[in-house]
Amino acid sequence: MNILHDENGNGKIDKGLFLPKEGIGFSNYNTIGLGNRPNFRKASFEVEQDLRIRVQVV
Repeated sequence: MNILHDENGNGKIDKGLFLPKEGIGFSNYNTIGLGNRPNFRKASFEVEQDLRIRVQVV
């Protein structure tokens, strides 16, 4: 799962040189950077039943 916090509310992903300028997050990652880039295998997880996930963006 991934999430983007559209901090300025412009409906776009504002990008810097390599990463978005606004807040981002991926499941199974505490930090994200050039040396720790997310990939599908590490960020994915299996869902075996109906599930509700609450995400708090701060």
